[in-house]
Amino acid sequence: MSEVVKVFGGGGLVHSDELPAFGITESEVAAVRALIKAEDDDAFLVVSCASERKGIVEEALNSRFRKLLMEDLSETRWLTPEGITGFLRPLPGGERMYPETDVPLKVVGPDLLDHASARVPKDPSAMVQEIAKRFNISNQDADTIASAGLLAAFEKISMALNDTRLAARIVTQILPELERERGSQIQESEAIEFLDDLAKVTRDRPSIELALRMRFLEGMPISQILRSERIKPLSRDEIAGLIRSAARKGNLTGSNLIPMLKSMTSRTFDPKLALDVYHQLEKRAHA
Repeated sequence: MSEVVKVFGGGGLVHSDELPAFGITESEVAAVRALIKAEDDDAFLVVSCASERKGIVEEALNSRFRKLLMEDLSETRWLTPEGITGFLRPLPGGERMYPETDVPLKVVGPDLLDHASARVPKDPSAMVQEIAKRFNISNQDADTIASAGLLAAFEKISMALNDTRLAARIVTQILPELERERGSQIQESEAIEFLDDLAKVTRDRPSIELALRMRFLEGMPISQILRSERIKPLSRDEIAGLIRSAARKGNLTGSNLIPMLKSMTSRTFDPKLALDVYHQLEKRAHA
């Protein structure tokens, strides 16, 4: 009880078993007992505090009494170097909510309310629809971008690559897959800077995906990646040469074409272009 009085601004506390003492006389003790109609076995406390703190200290003590009667000992306590604890403050609760004293007050009037109303965030579904329509991407990609807070990164990558669908694939699929494979996060700023440099060399989708793996899984320096032959996509003539070479080995079909070509080269190529070249060569062979 004494600790509670001091924490809440009181000067101290005296128990009736200690009286008369501390300048309190026997007659004054008798007067108090008569005032509160105390029986012989009753005890009382005398609390000293400033008059303006009386209500606060009284409520704190009453709360303390109620907790003890309920055998509720939950509270925050401090610890001395000797291992003794003491009351510090009640556990946080709604009654302890108060305005921040170091934050200036702001008067809320019609102008401020109008200003705030104009900036109310859009409904999530409306935001998804807007992103999908504005960037011509799927609703699923737009939903992932909006919910994961990737809009700023997506916009920057879209500008660098001049390809919104590829940018959506990078932020929603490729980068998360690379993070899972390497077991650590890829810094957004590093990925954006790398793609900005990469776009000056190639904007081919397979090449960009390969370059990202070379950078963030293989740890290859950016300068080396930008000079690498691996990220230069095969031309139509180069694809045709590989197809002719594969055909000479036999068992080449449209269904196994792409796996066959991938086993023959480490460079990237457009699968649609490869199939187109394959069908053209077949027509010529049967002409």
